[in-house]
Amino acid sequence: ITIPSRPSIMLEVAKATRGFAPDLQGVAEIIRRDMLLSSEVLGEANRKLSDYKGKVGSIQQAVMLLGLPRVREIVTRQFLTTSLIGRNDPMQKVRMHSLSVAQAAARLAYLLPDRSPTMQNGYLPTIHPDEAYTVGLLHDVGVIILMQCFDNYRPFHEEMRTHGGRALVNAENDRFNTDHCQVGALLADRWNLPETVWRVILSHHDHDAFFKAGKKVQRRKAAVLQGILHLAEHAAEDVFRDEWDLFVNRFGPFFDLNENALQSLRNEAGAALTPPSDTN
Repeated sequence: ITIPSRPSIMLEVAKATRGFAPDLQGVAEIIRRDMLLSSEVLGEANRKLSDYKGKVGSIQQAVMLLGLPRVREIVTRQFLTTSLIGRNDPMQKVRMHSLSVAQAAARLAYLLPDRSPTMQNGYLPTIHPDEAYTVGLLHDVGVIILMQCFDNYRPFHEEMRTHGGRALVNAENDRFNTDHCQVGALLADRWNLPETVWRVILSHHDHDAFFKAGKKVQRRKAAVLQGILHLAEHAAEDVFRDEWDLFVNRFGPFFDLNENALQSLRNEAGAALTPPSDTN
């Protein structure tokens, strides 16, 4: 099972790492635009740097810790094994959706600490924008894997998306004996990403997981990340209507935000989105 990368992204990274006085931050910004390269770099950082305190959930941090030679090896390996997918391929649509949600999530993580009283009083933890970006980029990675595992999954996914998020997950379990949330969480855990990241991927269609944040800081952090993810999907104008209707009535009280404040956040996050680039 492989997750296709865009050759143009890999060529950009290769060029940036071989230029005069390479800019590690610039290299990380290029990698952040691709789901596969991001997951590979994060996974490599967590596998190879086991002595590093804590787990790495930031693509920029992973690049800084790995260094250019190792990043260059990862890109070269992926370039030799990648496959091309077309602009209208369902897999490409998932990838572009994930990129938009990642951009919006990073912006929301930056904005929320100044807007949410429950963050300002310390009850809800703040989220680093890089970690929010990672969750947004990888939350639907399980969809891509299921597209590769089952020949009939692509038309199934296109049809079921019109029925809503929980309906999709339930139908996946009925038809394939698993769902994209479970598959995505298993991958994220295999890549040694922080527990909070894979837990949000696992529960991003489970509203109970959000509303039962509990007293543990780790649970509250996961709830904040899930809230950011839902609002980011709304900002990207690609959220299941049934989920948003259930979610929005509790999102405001959770962050202690009124409807106008939520709409303002949504608009500002939407304004941070950049148009999708070319297919390859």
